[in-house]
Amino acid sequence: MGYCTRADIENAIGATNTAKHADLDDDQDAAKILARITVVIADVTATIDDRLRGGPHTVPFTTVPTMIRRIAEKLCAAQLYESRGAKDVDLETGQAVHIYTGMKTDAESDLRAIREGSIRLDLDSTQDTPEVVTDD
Repeated sequence: MGYCTRADIENAIGATNTAKHADLDDDQDAAKILARITVVIADVTATIDDRLRGGPHTVPFTTVPTMIRRIAEKLCAAQLYESRGAKDVDLETGQAVHIYTGMKTDAESDLRAIREGSIRLDLDSTQDTPEVVTDD
């Protein structure tokens, strides 16, 4: 189970951008685009687990907290964009820019804060909280 879906990524950056960034061969082959998105979601999910392992939350998540879904969609958007070798140009400076740098930086910062415990996730109570058993 991935931490986000294609629809989540499309919600973040639009369906056209998602498909364009996932179309590595620039041939608009829907099957290859879907396969690429699936691989990126799996990769980002594994990356999130790796970054959070040993922190206050058990990974992999069985129920995906909203914040983790948002982090995943941001990281997927950035990875899809980067995999095309894409760069945009700042119209004022003429410099190459990565249009998802802010999203990626925010996501990575949030992962650090979650790992350090300064951001606590709203989790399903059965996931990280042990059950208290009493003898009656």
